Amino acid sequence: MAELAAHTKKQKRHQGARAYVVGPGGGEKSYESVGMGSDFRYVGKKIIGSALAVDGHVVHMAFFRATEAEIAGNMAGISRRGGL
Repeated sequence: MAELAAHTKKQKRHQGARAYVVGPGGGEKSYESVGMGSDFRYVGKKIIGSALAVDGHVVHMAFFRATEAEIAGNMAGISRRGGL
């Protein structure tokens, strides 16, 4: 019974963190990693990111601000690309 309560509490923390990062209407997809663990991809209204989890622990995470056009797959404008 205590394990179930701990698991439920962990799920609620994950849902709260996900909602905070990607915002309402944001998406999460998970994939089996090429190496170890699971790869999670997140897309929000103004943010994109990914996380790698191994044995239930996040070992790497990266998030970036993005415009809606960039999230939709359109190339950034010249002013956003700068001197690349």
